[in-house]
Amino acid sequence: MRGRVVFCPLTAEQMFKDLDRARKRILRSVRLGETLGPKVIGLGALSASVMRGKWESLDGVKALITSGSIFTSVLLKQGAEHLAKKAGLDLKDCTVAVVGAAGLVGSLTSKLLTEKVGRLILVDRRIKVLTELGEELAKQTKAPIEVSKDISPMQKADIIVAATNAISAVLNSADLPPGTLILDDSRPTSTPLDLMENRPDVIVVEGGVGRLSGMDCSFDFGLLHKDEVFGCLGETILLCWDRMYERRHLEGKKDLELAFELEKLSQEIGFELAEFQWQGRTIHPAQFDTVRAVRSGHPHAVI
Repeated sequence: MRGRVVFCPLTAEQMFKDLDRARKRILRSVRLGETLGPKVIGLGALSASVMRGKWESLDGVKALITSGSIFTSVLLKQGAEHLAKKAGLDLKDCTVAVVGAAGLVGSLTSKLLTEKVGRLILVDRRIKVLTELGEELAKQTKAPIEVSKDISPMQKADIIVAATNAISAVLNSADLPPGTLILDDSRPTSTPLDLMENRPDVIVVEGGVGRLSGMDCSFDFGLLHKDEVFGCLGETILLCWDRMYERRHLEGKKDLELAFELEKLSQEIGFELAEFQWQGRTIHPAQFDTVRAVRSGHPHAVI
C-alpha cells in the first residue's frame, strides 16, 4: 500500500479562533487529497475535533472518511495495560482518570478500560455528556465511576489518559501526586513538555502510537522509528488494508464493536503498540525504577 499526508497549515489557536474558517480549510485539504485517488481519508490531530457536528459537509467525498478515534482508543487501552505492568502495578487495582472523556477518543477509551480498572474517573467540561457516559459505564462494571468537570479528582489517579482538544497544557505539576503515569494523546499535548525534567517521579509517554513492521514513513512525525505512526493514521492504514472501505455499513456499527474488530485485525498483521517514548526520546528503564521506588515508599527514591 502507498499513502500520502496532506497538511492543513493552521495552528491549534487559529483553528479554534475561527472554526468556520478552519472547517473550510480542512474541507479543501480533503478535496485535494481526494484528487490523489485514495480509498480511505483519515482526519488527523485536531481536524476531527474541529469537524465535529459538521460531518455532513464531507458527504460528497467518495473515499471512506475516518477520524481515527477507534484505533487510537485501542492503542490507549493497550498503553494503559502495558504502562501499569512496566511500573509494577496491576491495572485492576489502579485508579485511572480519562481527561477529555466526553470526546470521541476519551469516551471510547473509557469504555474499553471500564472492566479492566479498579476505579475510573471521567473528566471533561461537558458535564451533561460526561454524566450520561458515567451512567452508561456504571451498567457494565462494579468498579466505582466518578465524573468531574475539573481536574482536582486526578490527584487520586495512578494513571491518567489525556485526550483533550485544549490548545495548551491542562495537566500541571502541582496536580500530580508522586508516581503518576500519564498517557498523553492530545495534540497539542495536555502535559507540559518539560514535566519529567522537573518531576522525575512522574512518567509521561506519547499515547496512541502504533508500530507496523515493514512500514516506511518518509515524513518525520517526531516519533522514534519510521515504522511508527499515531493511531489516527494507523486506523486509516487498517481500514485500507482490510478493504473496509468497501463495507459502507461500517458507520452503522457501534464503536466498541469496531474497536474489537480493528484490534483483532491489527494483531493479525502485526500492528502493535510502539515503544514508550516522549518527544522523540525513549523512556529509560531507570525512570520506571524511580516510579516503582516512589510508589513503594522506598527511602532512597530519587525525587
